[in-house]
Order: sequence, then structure tokens, then C-alpha cells
Amino acid sequence: MEVEERALMNIAASEFDELRILSKLPKGSEIYKHKMQQYKEMSAMRAEMEKILQEQKFEKIRREFERQKIEDERRYTHEQWLEEQQKLLLEAKLQMAAQAIPEDDIYEQ
Repeated sequence: MEVEERALMNIAASEFDELRILSKLPKGSEIYKHKMQQYKEMSAMRAEMEKILQEQKFEKIRREFERQKIEDERRYTHEQWLEEQQKLLLEAKLQMAAQAIPEDDIYEQ
């Protein structure tokens, strides 16, 4: 588990504690209002952290996808080049073999 995820879990636990405390306080009291404000701020902070964490994960996935795409294109280009080189080599071998056979032998067969 990453540091950010642990921090989110700690905030969620704190939120739960705040709710537990709120449930025991008289609803119209000043302390209740103060704790409710703290709870709202903590919830907003957690939501913002979750949003940022998700954006970071998405960006990491996007970068990995782009890196893999470039690698796949490079590999494909290399394979195409290898195939072309093999084709040229085969053509050269065939030409050399054709030149090695005297013309008289070609027409006799």
C-alpha cells in the first residue's frame, strides 16, 4: 500500500471517529457545530486527496500505455526492417546463383 493510500485510510478513520463523537453530542450545541465543521473539512480534504490520487494513477497508466505503444511501434519497425533485409539477402543469393549457372546449362534443361 502506498503512502497516499495509507494517508487516505487514516483520514477515513478520523472521519469515522468524528462521526462517532458527533453522534454523542447535543445537536444544537456549539461543540456539535464546531465538530460538524471539522468533519466537513476533513471529508472535503479526503475527497480532494482521492481525486488527486486517482488522477495520478490515471496519468501513470496513460504514460505506461504511451511507452508501450512507442515500444510496439519500434519493435514493428525493426521487424519490418529485418524482413526487408532477409528479402534483399535472398534476392542477392538468387542472383548470385543465377549468375553462377552458365547460360548454355539454362537452355539445355
